[in-house]
Amino acid sequence: MKIAIVVGGTNTTCALFNGKKILKKTEMKTHPEKGKEYFLNNLVKTIEKVKAGKKVKGIGIGIPGPIDQKRGIVLNPPNIPIRNFPLKKFLEKKFKTKVLLENDANCAALGILSKKKIKNFVLITLGTGVGGAIVIDKKLYRGMGNAGELGHITIDKNGYKCHCGNRGCLEEYISSRGFERLAEKYFGKKKNPKEIEELAKNGNKKAIKIYEEVGRYLGIGLASISNILNPEIVFLTGKISKSGMLLLRPAKEEMKRRILVKPPKIRLSKNMELYGAAELVK
Repeated sequence: MKIAIVVGGTNTTCALFNGKKILKKTEMKTHPEKGKEYFLNNLVKTIEKVKAGKKVKGIGIGIPGPIDQKRGIVLNPPNIPIRNFPLKKFLEKKFKTKVLLENDANCAALGILSKKKIKNFVLITLGTGVGGAIVIDKKLYRGMGNAGELGHITIDKNGYKCHCGNRGCLEEYISSRGFERLAEKYFGKKKNPKEIEELAKNGNKKAIKIYEEVGRYLGIGLASISNILNPEIVFLTGKISKSGMLLLRPAKEEMKRRILVKPPKIRLSKNMELYGAAELVK
């Protein structure tokens, strides 16, 4: 048996696997605003809840943002409260088993690779933040170690300030923060993406307008990514992607206006991060 855990800016999900089968699963709020100590204690409690005294051969963990995979160090993620932290060493000391670290979007891509025969694709995670993974010839493309930070493509050099410190990152326009900002613009108060989705599905014109704006920004990002990499498929994952055509229709329209190459297929994917994190443990 093995444990897979995926950390997000809002939720942390953990599962106990027997081979490729999930035996037990739990989800807890991440609460990054509560700081480093709370984050680490919460991580340990989440793993302990799933482990429940069972012997496991390893723990695979997906983390948003840049990492030093070989040394197991979390470098400088924009949306969780640890910096240059040896998470592999910390968890191995706690649980007396091997720990393998990977970017969360890469975990989602590994999950897809374990189930589908696709040669070239890009994956974008849409949630509290925006991450990405690049697969070329059925292998993750890492560059010098952390390729795929697609949420930090600059689309407006004078735009909103991102958690990473830069301005105008794609993440600021298509993540949860992008939805919340537009809700304040159209409704006069903050609403989360799920609330906006429910309103839009019920025909609320202001909510539909928000999806049109976010979708156009996503389309700009998709066109840029496609012009550079020309993938067969772009997978969208994360809770924001579950809105389906509300988001995809304006995104595809904007992408087609801007793209120079053959457009990729756009597909929705779900729950692959945990499977990819489990694949880390051999």
